[in-house]
Amino acid sequence: MTINQGRLLIKLIDRETGKTTYSVVKDMRGSFSAFMWQSVAVMFNSSLKTEYDPQGSDKNVEEAIKLIEAGDF
Repeated sequence: MTINQGRLLIKLIDRETGKTTYSVVKDMRGSFSAFMWQSVAVMFNSSLKTEYDPQGSDKNVEEAIKLIEAGDF
């Protein structure tokens, strides 16, 4: 997985669950594990606490998802 694919995955997890990836990891694996994975993400200039913004910076992603869901892409 590339760094950009990882960043997109972090945002898509938030879109689908309504929770940040950090919260999902924390709930499933515990606080220490969430902290460790957040530390790895920071090394790659990313964050597990990134939220999906369909009206702002993620507008193009949202449009692509809607096209895929409609079967037009």
